Amino acid sequence: MRPDQIETVWLTHLHADHAGGLLTGDGRARFANAELVLQEREAAYWSDAGARSRAPSAMGLFFDTAQAVLAAYAGRVRRVSGAAELAPGVSFLPLPGHTPGHAGVLIEDGPERLLIWGDILHSRLLQVPHPDWTVIWDADPAEAIATRRRIFDRAASEGLDIAGMHLASRGRVTREGAGYRWEVREGGGADEVSR
Repeated sequence: MRPDQIETVWLTHLHADHAGGLLTGDGRARFANAELVLQEREAAYWSDAGARSRAPSAMGLFFDTAQAVLAAYAGRVRRVSGAAELAPGVSFLPLPGHTPGHAGVLIEDGPERLLIWGDILHSRLLQVPHPDWTVIWDADPAEAIATRRRIFDRAASEGLDIAGMHLASRGRVTREGAGYRWEVREGGGADEVSR
């Protein structure tokens, strides 16, 4: 597949490690014919000079990258709000906290469901058993914790298959006592279970 054949890119959020690949080395759109789809809150946050001035200085590169992506795809950015349908059986699931407009992508095909939860966590070994632990990159740590607990509860209750950007394997979150446990799904990775 060639880059010019890509028609749509769904973004969980605009952090540089997720959106930076949308640009060529000279700052042009890598996917010349693609529409970007993201949450309105996400686009608004990274475009807000006030948000940048309040953020830690280390976030400057993230603001630069997000703004460069939005500029390179100007006229081809679709901003949605909430649990928007992206395609038949595919929808955004708002998961704010890591960034204001952070969202997962829920894919449903009959009884089969997969949630690509973006950056709900950065270490399954640390944050699955300790969902109250945050990372420096969380824009709103309290909201990130609340969202993580809410989606862990939902994932465990509904038996959702999970994939994410900082996960080496597809798996499921299950309850274990007052906390949670990660179980690798068949064909999902080398280790079978981690706490």
